[in-house]
Amino acid sequence: VKLPEEDKEKGDENKCGRLKMSMYGTRDAALNWALEYGETLKAAGFEQGKANPCPFHHGKLQVSVMVHGDDFVMLGDDDSIAAMDRLLRSKYTVKLLGVLGPDEGDTKEMVVLNRTIRYIDATADEPARLEFEADQRHADLIIKELGLEKGKGVATPRVRHTEQEVLDGMDSPALPGKLATAFRSCVMRASYLGQDRSDLQEAVKALSQHMQTPNEFDW
Repeated sequence: VKLPEEDKEKGDENKCGRLKMSMYGTRDAALNWALEYGETLKAAGFEQGKANPCPFHHGKLQVSVMVHGDDFVMLGDDDSIAAMDRLLRSKYTVKLLGVLGPDEGDTKEMVVLNRTIRYIDATADEPARLEFEADQRHADLIIKELGLEKGKGVATPRVRHTEQEVLDGMDSPALPGKLATAFRSCVMRASYLGQDRSDLQEAVKALSQHMQTPNEFDW
């Protein structure tokens, strides 16, 4: 980092400082934070995921934890969640946003990583359940980018073209720079949204095949 003015001495004009600790925004900060909380959880008896380093599970406490950045999402009973809360508070500044569940004092709706999760009580016709709603902002941004605010929804996953239409489409003019960028942006946003919206996945798969050189037919 650049030396602060109060620490500069004669001859320091071309020198920089070496950080002794991770500073927010630097490239190694996220990695060092992941190593830090990982060691904290493993020392407390958690096992870390092998294929994915974000999930953790504690067999004795019967609590599962998913970590995303500095967000910790836990699945377990009241005692295990309380134990996990105490563990985190012993080392870090923590804010418990809520506990989603069936009890009277539990939260019935929470936003987790911009996704809405609701607990729905049982009725005479249906058992209790959790509802999961994707991050609507991405859909809104795609609709705005394409100027489809007044458009109507359809039930089909994608447009079905004839073989001749596809052949003709291959020869259509390439999109200019700004439109090509908008095409890629919308497809990538739809791809992210498609993780939670299975109704989009077929269209995203088709559009993703034309990311490198999209043309007017693709648009």
